[in-house]
Order: sequence, then C-alpha cells, then structure tokens
Amino acid sequence: MVKPMNVLSNADWLSLFLGFIVVPAGLYLFKFLANWWQHTRPAHRLLEGICDKSELCKIFVRDLILDSNSKVLAFEPRLGIGIVPNVPKLYAEVEGKGIAYIFNVLGQAGKTQNIELIGMGEDIKGEWNSNVIMLGAQSQKHMDYYRLMRKVAYRVDAQNIYNAQTDNIIPRENGFGYGIILKAENPYKSGPKKGIAFLIGGYGVLGTIAAAYYFRQHFKQLGKEFGTDCFGVVVRAPVTAGEEAVERMNNLDIRFSSKRKLSWSWIKKQKSKTEISHNSLINLETFQTKRPDHASSTDLTETESIRLTSFDQVGTSGSQVELIEPQISPKNKKPDRKKTSTSKKHKFHR
Repeated sequence: MVKPMNVLSNADWLSLFLGFIVVPAGLYLFKFLANWWQHTRPAHRLLEGICDKSELCKIFVRDLILDSNSKVLAFEPRLGIGIVPNVPKLYAEVEGKGIAYIFNVLGQAGKTQNIELIGMGEDIKGEWNSNVIMLGAQSQKHMDYYRLMRKVAYRVDAQNIYNAQTDNIIPRENGFGYGIILKAENPYKSGPKKGIAFLIGGYGVLGTIAAAYYFRQHFKQLGKEFGTDCFGVVVRAPVTAGEEAVERMNNLDIRFSSKRKLSWSWIKKQKSKTEISHNSLINLETFQTKRPDHASSTDLTETESIRLTSFDQVGTSGSQVELIEPQISPKNKKPDRKKTSTSKKHKFHR
C-alpha cells in the first residue's frame, strides 16, 4: 500500500523534533555553560560575596575639599574659561578613572545593586562592616587596611612598597609607576559569608591608575589563577606610555592558599613511600635478628651482600638510599653444628 505524501510517520516526527528543538537547545546550553565557565565563573570566584546583589559593597576613594575662597575654573572651547560655582569637593582624575574601571568590573560580574561610593573624608566612624574595595594606597584609611585586614600581601607608605610578610622593600626602577592589587579577608564584616576586601592602588598617581586598569583588563585571568584565595600582585607602567602599557611582575606574586590541593600523582607517591618504609622496617628487623654478634667489618666480603632501603632516609628526603648488609666471610665463619643420631633420641654434638 502506498503511503500518502502528506502523512508523516513517527520516525519523521522524531527527526523534526530532534532537528528543530533538541539540537538547538543542546547547542544553546553548551554555549551557555562554556561562557559561564570561561567568563562568569572566574569573576565570581575572584569577587566572591561582592557578586551577591544582597550583600553591601562599599568603595572608598580619596576626595578633595575646596577652600571657601577657591575658584573652580572650567574651559569650554567656544566660550573660553569660566567659573563653576557650588563645587564643595572634587575627585582627582585618577580617582575618576579608577572608579569607572571598578564599576566596569562589577557590572561584568553582575553586581548592580547595593554599591556605595564613599569619600574617605566622609568616613568619620571608620566603616568596615561590609565587603570593601579601596582605591589608592597611601592614606590613613589604607594604613588601617594594612593593619586590620587578614592575609595582606603588600603595603605602601610615603617612601616604598613593602612585602607585608617580610617587610622587604620591593625594588623600583626609574621611569615606571608601580601599583598593587590586593585581595584580603575582612574579619569585621558580619553575616554568614566571609568579608572580602580589595585594595587597588600604587605608589603615586601612575601606579594607582595602572593597577586599576590592569584590574579591569585582567580580572577574569586573576580569577582563573587565584580562584577564591587571597593574593597580592605588583604591576608597573612606563611613564612615557601610560597605564595602557601596564605589565605584571609575576615573580612578585603572593598567594595565600586556603585549601591543600591533592593530586593523584601526589597520593600515589605518598602511598609508595609508605610501602617502601614498611618493607624497610621488616628487612631491618630481620637483618638485626639474624646478624651474628661476632661479625666485624674486617670479616666482610664485597660480593656477598644484600641491599636494604633505609627507612629514615626515605622518610626525610624521599630518595631511596641503598645500604650494604654486612655478611660473614666463609673463611671466618664458624662450622655448623652437626646433628648425629645414636638412638631414637637425637643428640647434638659440638
């Protein structure tokens, strides 16, 4: 019987379902997961609780207060220079750019709510009960950050950049502005989630803006490298090229690992060490039991020896050290006891 042309079989319907619904949905899901793994996940691991829209994040920046007799002037190309009235305080250009870079990162991470921008001149009480991001590195608020936060890698004062763990001065080359990016724990934040505290600043104006620019351009890479660990990195930018020529000094990276990562090769290595150590103890006990008391170093031969792995050496250095078990030379060996039989009872004669 010939099937009508306008009638579709179950197999045809299944093919249409797979082709128009299942396959496109699978491709969309794959692209979504790939994008999440490559971009969203590193940012969330880096920022942690800051990405939570319900968690408050405070950004502290240096603000400038104008004297009452000061005039703020603005230049407009077709009108000339004029006075701008009613400006009680200002943000420097470096703060303006740094704020824009930080908000760019937060927006890409999906943080669009519960963000407060606070001038350090307005921080009368000293606010720390939230996740914080500090822009700059040399004000009193920053000095409190170095002192109060946990797992701080670097600190900056009016003269130098220091390793906060060793107090060693970080050497600086002339012609460069140096900056730091720090992630630390904030013990003063209340709530179930731990507090996160970032500091993005540097030695001088160029160092601060270079650090902020690097943070915007490479925050996903920082998330891939450091994950949820606290860390500190040092960057620098040449004076002649500006912040867009910033480079990271990877040899100065500091990381505070929060978890011990065990690889399969490490586990196998430890298991092998345990087995070697156990066998070494057995061999050592057997050797000490069977070794004659009258054996001396002059009675040993070079050919008749057995190799024994030292337990102490394996346990400390991890390398196998071969020891030579002393054996008694045949020429100095005492004759074996002879066993003779006189009757049903066995007697031994010397």
